[in-house]
Amino acid sequence: MAAVNRVAGRLWRWSSEPIALTDSSGDVQQFDGGLEGLEVEQVLPSFGESPDMLSASLDLMWPSDVALLVSQGHDLSAATGELALHVRGQSFDDRHVLIDGVISQPQYGDKDEPVSLTLEEHPFDDGALIPAATAAISDETGRDGWENDGDLYPLPFGGVSEYTTALGGTKNLRQSPAILADATAGTHIDDLIVAGHHVPSTTAQVTIATNVDDTWYAAAAALTATTDSLGQPITIATMTSVHTTEHAKFRQQSEYWVRWTHGESLPDDVSSTPITGAGSLITWMLRRSSLRFDHAAWSAATTALNEYQVHGYINEQVTPWQWVEENLLELLPLTIHTGSNGLYPVVWRHDATTADAIEHITAGAGIVRAGVVEYDKLPTDTYQHMQLDWAYDDGDGEHRRTTIIRPADQTTRAKNEMHSVHTQTSASRYSNTNMLQVSSDVVYDAATATRVLSWWALAKGFTHRLVKYEVPQHFAWLRIGDVVTITDASVHIDSEVALVRSVSRTDRGRMLIGLQLVEDVGRSGYSTGVPTDLNDDGT
Repeated sequence: MAAVNRVAGRLWRWSSEPIALTDSSGDVQQFDGGLEGLEVEQVLPSFGESPDMLSASLDLMWPSDVALLVSQGHDLSAATGELALHVRGQSFDDRHVLIDGVISQPQYGDKDEPVSLTLEEHPFDDGALIPAATAAISDETGRDGWENDGDLYPLPFGGVSEYTTALGGTKNLRQSPAILADATAGTHIDDLIVAGHHVPSTTAQVTIATNVDDTWYAAAAALTATTDSLGQPITIATMTSVHTTEHAKFRQQSEYWVRWTHGESLPDDVSSTPITGAGSLITWMLRRSSLRFDHAAWSAATTALNEYQVHGYINEQVTPWQWVEENLLELLPLTIHTGSNGLYPVVWRHDATTADAIEHITAGAGIVRAGVVEYDKLPTDTYQHMQLDWAYDDGDGEHRRTTIIRPADQTTRAKNEMHSVHTQTSASRYSNTNMLQVSSDVVYDAATATRVLSWWALAKGFTHRLVKYEVPQHFAWLRIGDVVTITDASVHIDSEVALVRSVSRTDRGRMLIGLQLVEDVGRSGYSTGVPTDLNDDGT
């Protein structure tokens, strides 16, 4: 173990034993010891949750007089630090960073007394806000005469404009709001801000609601990518009003909604391709957050996560990570953890096979089971009936679709239901009929709704076995979520697929690895197929 604290404009180093490490620049980093034995555990959190704060308490003999430094104006409570694990034989740059955070509640005495402190990392404390406070109609951002002062620019993403009814027809959805910004004097031409960013499309449908005669109108609008007076990107829709009577009154009492063609509302700012997948949207959010995140890991996970299509908009200030937590994490087979390069995703591989394993662990010499095999939850906490309400029509405030996954039985399957091998096995195994009902404002297609319910059926429908092993330190390269196999003849586990669920690292040459065994009770999928569309009222 090695610890580095940043205090009084310099770095102070400790280690569990004296060592000199060379970094990539050829510079030698000298650690003189003074660090007591530590154990730091990282655990895979539940789906849809962020992991707990990482922390370690340290008692350090400081090589300088800390009281003197504080008297000279240096604030010890404002210091930062790093705790890392170094594997013998590796360079300084190859260290495994366990905590990179701030010092909490330090205590010190005279120069002969140890400094006590807690090193904490709050990897999810996002200090950014979207839309930005300046991304709003105001005197500073617009020309004279702009209306709706103070309204934030909407941030639409994805784009769906209609859904299919049970009779095979289509009905329109009002996908994202637009803000009436300006009207040309003496005409019926309106400028509306439809996005606080540039969009790939040059045209869109704008739907207008008015209280004058309780009627909806639709008209085509030309889109112009431009900037406001502060240089912030916006997209303006210019349209000629189709409602010519009492035009001023009409504008004051109207709602404006944009109908986007699929995927043309938000481009990825790296690839410039339209964003429709959850993976690309999360990385777009992370780039606008203040969080430290692992770019390579997110890039690797994007393809799998983009199979979940999402659409919607943001027009109220929120931290990017808070929005992701509240709108996406519950839908995805995903947990988030923090590593040397910041936040990284763990995509839960319920379909993993032995071919996916990157390490094979066999109990025996040097690899010892630490405790008994246990289960992660009670059978009463499993679900056999799951329902997702989706296709949210923001104009009317209703979800237009519902999809249900449940056990097969003798009753007729409704149009919005699918019968699953997983739910049937769960119901038989636990004799439960527990119901889980969730609604989403960002799911708009049946394929995504089906994907969500399919992984719920396995992850939330069963208990899962957990087991820990004490292993040599050279297994430290394994990360939370990695797929491995485990063989342990003492408990009749023979090359079973498992996920690395927890890692406890120490400076004693040994470590603990917690495994979650993967059991897929039926890889054949759905016995009765994907459900057909529902009626318009969601029944």
